[in-house]
Amino acid sequence: MDLQNCIGLETRHGYRTFELYAGDLTESGAAADLLIVSAFAGGYRPVPDTLLGALHSSWGIDLASLGRELDLRGSFGFWLSSPLQAGHFKRLLCVEILGGQFSIVEALNNVFVALAIADAKGFELRTVALPLLGAGNQAIDPDVAMSALLPAVR
Repeated sequence: MDLQNCIGLETRHGYRTFELYAGDLTESGAAADLLIVSAFAGGYRPVPDTLLGALHSSWGIDLASLGRELDLRGSFGFWLSSPLQAGHFKRLLCVEILGGQFSIVEALNNVFVALAIADAKGFELRTVALPLLGAGNQAIDPDVAMSALLPAVR
C-alpha cells in the first residue's frame, strides 16, 4: 500500500488522520478494524477483479454467507458483519448503493450514519478502510462518490 495523502483534523475523539492509499486491500498493510465495501442491493456475488472478488479469492469471504450483527438495510441501506474469521479486517460494513431505496448520495452518506450507530452500540472500530465506494462494477462516477464522501468525513 502506497500512502498518497494524509489529512489531519480535530474530532470529538481527539486528533485523527485520514490517509489516502493506493494498492491492494488484501495486502497486510491494509489491516483495519473495519472494511467498508459497497454492493448492488442484495448482489454480493464475488465478481473477479473487484474488491468482493478479491476478498473471496484471498480469504474465502463471501458476503452472502456472512453473519450480520447489525442489519439496517431497510432503514439505511447497510449492514455490519459479525466478526470475520479470515483476513486482516475485524468486521465488514456493506453499503448497498444501487438497486436499493436510496439515492447514490444518500447511500454514501449513510456510511457515516453506520459508523455513528456502531460507535453508539459499543463496537470498537478505531481504524477504518474505506475504498472509493461504487467505483467498480457499479460504475459510479468517482467525482460523485468523492463529493458525497468527503464532506461526510468531516
